[in-house]
Amino acid sequence: MVTGGHAGPSLLDSYDMERRPVIEATLAQALARLQKWFDDPSKRLPPPVAIVEDYDVVFGQRYAAGVVAQEAMRDDHPFQKSTELSGRPGTRLPHFAVGRAGQRISSLDLCDRDPLLLCADDAWCQAADAVSQRLRMPLTCHALGANGGLIDLDHRWPSALGVESGGAALVRPDGFVAWRSTHGVPDPVQMLIEILDGLGFRTQACEHHQ
Repeated sequence: MVTGGHAGPSLLDSYDMERRPVIEATLAQALARLQKWFDDPSKRLPPPVAIVEDYDVVFGQRYAAGVVAQEAMRDDHPFQKSTELSGRPGTRLPHFAVGRAGQRISSLDLCDRDPLLLCADDAWCQAADAVSQRLRMPLTCHALGANGGLIDLDHRWPSALGVESGGAALVRPDGFVAWRSTHGVPDPVQMLIEILDGLGFRTQACEHHQ
């Protein structure tokens, strides 16, 4: 996004902000396993943390800051149960099966090089197209349901992402949820512009350039 001119250099600073706490927590998990398997005669290792399931360490990573819209959270744990991913911003997109062009694929296969908006209401896709053209930035939208191009084979949309039928979720190219709206909004174009700007995309500069 930065090299393509769709976001300012400050977006790159989010990498350390997001990854450092997760890496520190992952290292603590590795040391806890080491101390469980082997004695520490030197007693130089820090006290072990509570061990988290392996799949949760790998797939349940949560970003508490960075290019994610913050929601009120009940805890600040760096890992979430991988089997209970719920679309919370800062966590990975949950897996559920969808049908596309007669093929069964995973919701994770929808993530590509561009930000992705998932919804059921076509108003969101129209807004995404308008915002993409207005800001000259890539933004893909996929609609699920009777009026959309994707079929919810698992019947988990929209509950899998914690939204209502009129809601939407913005997913980053790396598969992490950046933002979600639990319901429809009166002006989805303005909402998307505000969200993209708040997440660090250079929307105002793009508009002035245009």
